[in-house]
Amino acid sequence: MKRLTAIFLTLLLSVLSTGLVHAAGYDDESIQLLAVDKLSTRNGPGTKYRETGTFDLRGKYVTVLTCEEDEGGTCWVECEFPWRDELIRVYTGLKRFECEDASEIFYALPWYFDAKALRTVPARYGPGEEYAAYDQLTMDKGQKVSFLRSEDEWAQVEWTTTKQSYRVWVPLDAIDCPNLYQ
Repeated sequence: MKRLTAIFLTLLLSVLSTGLVHAAGYDDESIQLLAVDKLSTRNGPGTKYRETGTFDLRGKYVTVLTCEEDEGGTCWVECEFPWRDELIRVYTGLKRFECEDASEIFYALPWYFDAKALRTVPARYGPGEEYAAYDQLTMDKGQKVSFLRSEDEWAQVEWTTTKQSYRVWVPLDAIDCPNLYQ
C-alpha cells in the first residue's frame, strides 16, 4: 500500500507540474527479461482483453515496460518486441519470464479519463506509425473510450463491448479528453 501511495503522489506531482498527463507515470525505464515460455498475449492486462497471438520468443530477452494486476491479482507485464518488421506492445503473464524480483518493473496506474473519438482511426499496438496496426480494429468516430496515458503524440485508450475489452494506441489528436489538460 505504501508503494501505491508513493506512486500516486509521484504521478500527481508530475501532472501538477506539467499540466498534461504524459505517460501517466510511465518513466520510460524498461528492463530486459529472458522469456522461458511462449508468450501468449493480450492487448490489455487480463483475460477479458482481446487475444493478440502467441509468440515463440523462448530463450530471447524481451523488453518489459510495466506490470499491472488484473481483478484476480495475477501480474501481467506490458512487453515490446519487433515482429515482422514492425514493433508491437502486448501484455502477457509475468510467469512466462525468468524473474525472481518483479520490484524492478514499473507498476502501472492508468488514469481512466473519459474521452470520445473525434474521428475513425486504426488501432495500433504501440505509440507510433512504426507499430503494427490491428487487423480491422478501429476506434470509431463518436466512440466513448477511456484515456489511460500518452506517449509523444499518441494516446493509449480502452473500451469494453459486451464481448471483451480493448486497449490500443491512437493518435492523441483523434480523441477529445476534456480532463486531460486540467
